[in-house]
Amino acid sequence: MKTILITGGAGYIGSHMVHYLLKRDFQVIVLDNFSNSDMSRLEKIQGITGKKIEVVEKDLTDDLEKLKFTGDIDAIIHFAALKSVPESMEKPLEYYLNNVYGTLNLTKWAMDNDIRKIVFSSTCAVYGDVSFEVLTESTPTNPLSVYGKTKLFSEKILEDTPSLNAVSLRYFNVVGNIESGEFGDDVYSPAILPSILRSYFKKDIKLEIYGDDYNTKDGTPVRDYVHVEDLVDAHFKALEFLKKNEGFKAFNIGTGTGYTLLELIKTLETIVKEKIPYEIKERKVGDVERAVADSTLAEKLLNWKAKKDLNDVFNSMLKYYEYRGFR
Repeated sequence: MKTILITGGAGYIGSHMVHYLLKRDFQVIVLDNFSNSDMSRLEKIQGITGKKIEVVEKDLTDDLEKLKFTGDIDAIIHFAALKSVPESMEKPLEYYLNNVYGTLNLTKWAMDNDIRKIVFSSTCAVYGDVSFEVLTESTPTNPLSVYGKTKLFSEKILEDTPSLNAVSLRYFNVVGNIESGEFGDDVYSPAILPSILRSYFKKDIKLEIYGDDYNTKDGTPVRDYVHVEDLVDAHFKALEFLKKNEGFKAFNIGTGTGYTLLELIKTLETIVKEKIPYEIKERKVGDVERAVADSTLAEKLLNWKAKKDLNDVFNSMLKYYEYRGFR
């Protein structure tokens, strides 16, 4: 049985990764500081799978020298990070400390303990605001936000560490939850899809769209939305890749299809057969106009391709919101 250390494993994506690996009989250790999460998702997963999760509460910026676990760790999947683009512009030092130093500290600890395989949670925000219809891994990196910069700097740490084998997965917009709806993202998350769902269920909550003057078909930003279950499958494929490949490699993880924010709203309106009102606000600092993935490299080298579409995303989220008591 393989043992995988998952940093940030109590978070939205991390918890789906834990669930995925437990179903495949991996041993999982979660390391989390619980600053933006709690034990509830992990407790739910233990109930669903009937399997125990070893949980260690620890901040990656702390002294990790004495951090020890009972068994040998085969690989690390590193999710732990602060992740809000607007907040990163307001609190840059906090983001550099948490995301960059945290990755540096974790990497040093891994090397000191002869753990040579890391799968890193990166972002399409490393590319910045570009005019390309789709983004490839060879697209120049020029992040607009502090958040994007911290992810790019973290990639450089992994790339420049001798004898470390690492894969960086540059996610596009991650959405959805497990099909049963038993756990998922924070229902009060400021992200666009949770915001749309709240506006649908809670009629007194006005949906806000930030910017309608972008150079797109309806003036709202274009994004590539990848289902979280497809995403965690990409991490598993990255672990398999690291068994046979050395050095550092970055992969885009997305569907290759872009939707404007207004198209998102229309998709949900079609599913629920209701109109969802919204109001337009000013653009957010650090937001880009378009971000759509070319994931050809992941398909070729990882044997990975997104399987779920936007209808799958909304249907899984509707189940989760209903499960959480939204009606």
